[in-house]
Amino acid sequence: MKFLLTELPYDKTDIHSVINYAKTIEGKSLREVIPADIVEHEYKGKGGLGQKVEEMFFFIENNSDALPDLQDLGVEIKTTPLKQIQRGLVSKERLVFSIINYDEEHSFNFSTSTFWKKNNHLLLLFYIHESEKIDIDYIFKIVRLWRFPPADLKIIKDDWTTIVTKIRNGKAHEISEGDTIYLGACTKGANKESLRKQPFSEEMAMQRAFSLKSKYLNFIIEKSLIGEEVVFNLEDYLPILNDNPFGIDDPYAPYKRINLADLEPIVKNVKEYSTGETFEQLVTRKFAPYYGKTDIEIIEKFDLNISSAKSKFHLIAKAILGISKKKIEEFEKADIEMKTIRLEKTGVLKESMSFAQIKFKEIID
Repeated sequence: MKFLLTELPYDKTDIHSVINYAKTIEGKSLREVIPADIVEHEYKGKGGLGQKVEEMFFFIENNSDALPDLQDLGVEIKTTPLKQIQRGLVSKERLVFSIINYDEEHSFNFSTSTFWKKNNHLLLLFYIHESEKIDIDYIFKIVRLWRFPPADLKIIKDDWTTIVTKIRNGKAHEISEGDTIYLGACTKGANKESLRKQPFSEEMAMQRAFSLKSKYLNFIIEKSLIGEEVVFNLEDYLPILNDNPFGIDDPYAPYKRINLADLEPIVKNVKEYSTGETFEQLVTRKFAPYYGKTDIEIIEKFDLNISSAKSKFHLIAKAILGISKKKIEEFEKADIEMKTIRLEKTGVLKESMSFAQIKFKEIID
């Protein structure tokens, strides 16, 4: 590393010192918060903005190993872009973590995995991407610490398990972003040089990295912009992880519970899961008692007041899932749209069902 200081401008063992220092870049560009001699250093124009932030602002060496950037606190620094659209600021792209090592990741459980060890506590720096500017002039809009709420962590753990199970079954070449809800496995590269060997099959697999999907990032962004946080105890993780993966006391917990007026989660408490049950299986289990029942019977059971025939079955489905508010939190985070389909007694579709227009370029990208 070229930028060496006799003393860091923050205490790397104190989470409050780290976040207070990190906040000094909020509303500013990297150019504005670092000395001019560093701006003109040979690093200018080299490496991504994330690397520049780590080396020029935090004065730590960019690393690609399995340990977090701030090892004393177990905190990983992630820099990610925002874009301005008509309704406000949203994530420009997924948040990419480290490359999946097909030869190693399958040997871990979730709580000992390289993904979890490196990314269980994130320091997120969101900046506004403006194509006419160079990266050191991008303005940082949001700086915050993030730990996954327990209900989200359960889904992320299931997502990780889905990905790793394919590796264990010799099907790494079949991994798809459509397999999972919040945590994806995005491709890294687009040609034969990006293919990698996998341990349980002769078939070459596309190189992939763990990533948080853009819609989930939008939730973090929205909470941050309106000042809403998330509060929970690390003990809430234990039913999910079945052990304590941290090895240190929680150094920072200034979170308040997410509670947007129009959102309601299906899973109010992670204890609602049966042993080994995934989120998808839990949803299916909630519907099972109503198989074979008529819409009238279900409406009477939940004492629903449904005035519109158009939304009747959608409202019935929400009632079965225990949702009384406008939107389902887990579905919103995962960009899932619930569709109800009516069938004839013969099993034939009673009516057509519309989908959003397919954008083939986005699928390719």
